[in-house]
Amino acid sequence: MVMVPIYMFIWLVSNWFSGAYDKPQKLFASIKGITWGTLIILSIYALLPLNYRFSRAIIILGAIWTMASTLGIRLLISFMVEDLFPTLQKKKRNAIVGLQSDAERVIEILKSSNVDFQYIGLVSPQSNITDQSQLANIDQLEEFVRVNNVNEVIFCSSNISSQEIIKNMLILSSHGVEYKIAPPESVSIIGSNSINTLGELYTPDFKAISTPVSRRNKRIFDVGMSISILATLPIWIIINKNRFLLLKSLILVLIGKRTWIGYIPCIGEPTRLPEIRKGVFTLSNSKFNNVDRLSNINLIYAKSYSTKIDFAILWRGLIYSLPIQ
Repeated sequence: MVMVPIYMFIWLVSNWFSGAYDKPQKLFASIKGITWGTLIILSIYALLPLNYRFSRAIIILGAIWTMASTLGIRLLISFMVEDLFPTLQKKKRNAIVGLQSDAERVIEILKSSNVDFQYIGLVSPQSNITDQSQLANIDQLEEFVRVNNVNEVIFCSSNISSQEIIKNMLILSSHGVEYKIAPPESVSIIGSNSINTLGELYTPDFKAISTPVSRRNKRIFDVGMSISILATLPIWIIINKNRFLLLKSLILVLIGKRTWIGYIPCIGEPTRLPEIRKGVFTLSNSKFNNVDRLSNINLIYAKSYSTKIDFAILWRGLIYSLPIQ
């Protein structure tokens, strides 16, 4: 029975990797996590000495019981906690970013699309409120979404630039909010992170660096690469000219004070980006003086995060002894 706590630990960890504990909650993510965990347990089981093995039927039955009980508990909690699982939400709680005239047009489109929605309020596309019907400005959008439990934001593109829309999508991505764009003079609303209901069209799903999945992947990358560099440290001490700074940075990354790859520092940068730890290496070491160009590089990285990009920059930084921040 000494193996039972280990099996439970494996199921918990596999659930974490599968996003079962991410926000917004995914109802069936735990099923995926437990399935992967069970496959790992069965693989370990095959390598164990005979005196540590017990019936494989117990593992399978235990996995089924864990799935059923986890799903049952989550469903029970969903009845007590409103809107815990987006898949069970029936009504959209919409906020519209734009002017009053555009908001009225968007509401008419939603009504004609037979969407079950609740209009929460209008947000000014500027940094100040220009109309008494507006409840917040664009700089207060994240707080407005959080306080009012908004789960869908519609941007009126005639009043706000595409860059500003993307920046706000990145900021809101950690809240599990869906997005749509209402083009000027259009009879439809473009986009969402899904195509589940009538009237929704497909747009790319942002792999924003602020999402729980991306944050988890980035931290796993940081820890994994730190361990790999530590294991091959004698090589890097010979190759890399910044050996002492590298060792110091490695320790800071391991304890969670730094990340291997971070934004390019931009003096007077106007963009608001999801917060990440200060990077040991930056996205570019070119001496650009154009703040807009540097901001765009940071924006693209934050919008489409990938560990492949992190690895490529880290490898170049280690091999060519690039400056350490």
